[in-house]
Amino acid sequence: MSLCRQSLLVAATVATVVIAMAMPLMGSTASRPAVIFVDDDNCPVRYPARDQVFSVAIGDLDGVNGPDLAVANQSSGDVSVLLNQGDGTFNLGSGTEGDPYCAIQTAIDNAVDGDEIIVASGTYFETFNFLGKAVTLRSSGGPEVTTIDGQGSGSVVTCDSGEGPNTVLEGFTITRSGSSCTNGGGMLNSASSPTVTNCIFSGNTAANGGGMYNSASSPTVTNCTFSGNSAVSLFFFGFGGGMYNVDSSPTVTNCTFTGNSVGCCSGSGGAMFNVNSSPTVTNCILWGNSPNEIADAEPAAKVRYSDVQGGWPGIGNIDADPLFVDPLNGNYRLSRDSPCIDAADNTAVPFNVTTDLDGNPRFVDDLGTPDTGNGTPPIVDMGAYEFQACPWDCQAAPQSGAVDVPDLLALLGAWGGPQTPGTTCDLDGSGAIA
Repeated sequence: MSLCRQSLLVAATVATVVIAMAMPLMGSTASRPAVIFVDDDNCPVRYPARDQVFSVAIGDLDGVNGPDLAVANQSSGDVSVLLNQGDGTFNLGSGTEGDPYCAIQTAIDNAVDGDEIIVASGTYFETFNFLGKAVTLRSSGGPEVTTIDGQGSGSVVTCDSGEGPNTVLEGFTITRSGSSCTNGGGMLNSASSPTVTNCIFSGNTAANGGGMYNSASSPTVTNCTFSGNSAVSLFFFGFGGGMYNVDSSPTVTNCTFTGNSVGCCSGSGGAMFNVNSSPTVTNCILWGNSPNEIADAEPAAKVRYSDVQGGWPGIGNIDADPLFVDPLNGNYRLSRDSPCIDAADNTAVPFNVTTDLDGNPRFVDDLGTPDTGNGTPPIVDMGAYEFQACPWDCQAAPQSGAVDVPDLLALLGAWGGPQTPGTTCDLDGSGAIA
């Protein structure tokens, strides 16, 4: 059984608030942040569904300031620890680097316009609202290691107080929303237009807009993936598994929509559903969503330089398997022969975006792929991930994106002779592998 607690930071001038996890107590190796028992108005975190309090203990756990409080969670084996401050109150963090807040909502509550909230790697079991504040909320380690788990309780992230582009969400995996009665699983934007960058929306559920729901909103969404989200209402159908737009004009650039779905009967728009909306979709991949990719009422979505299964009218659009590296295991990076490489529009990428969802360079020229996109080379790729040309990844397609055993076998198998068909191990173009 592990003992763990959370910590956090706010730097002094333009306040930088950092949410972090402190070193676990008593030698624990806990892999998830503590679920802290505090008032919902101050630090709203809850036990996951079907979990419950197993036991409560009081004792001086850290050797200072007298009795502390420990609460055990029955099914997970985790223990939440509240440390006594010596005056009968428990530490919930103060927002400094040495004493971080315990929850993202607490940091937002205490932030003012212009602040930056930096969230340390970990899984945070909460939902939160930006409260109309023009703050930047970003992770320090990126979405692969920083998850916001909504525990099946409504929208994970909410902007409904007129947030504008200076409200920024960056670098999180948003998951486990859950309500067939409400709209906007991963994120709900109502009369708000935040900036969302480098996020993964996966495994969320809502009546409409499993991944994101936009109402009278125009968010800017860049370098994001929407996968495995669903729109299912109480009547078994829903709309917009990945994204639902009503009276909205979001700008969606270099995003990947795949594996999203709607309810079984008469729902529509597996990737995106639009009502009286004009989303601008550029440099995106919409592939493998059910029952279709985009469902549009007038006016139609403006789609350019994107890969849409089944096709979609617009300059630079294609209808071809994007050849993800390993979609069954959630790897939506591009393999070497993907038609999405060097096929997008450089002019659509926001000026301040220089990296992809992995943090790798956004503009990389694959010399083995003809440039079919728009702009001065290097031409950007479609989707959230830029193919990082690696000449030694020379096995037959699909390449793994890494230099590994199959590459060595392909090289050795052709050593001393011509290149094996389908491989790219003849790096100098001499016609022989030697």
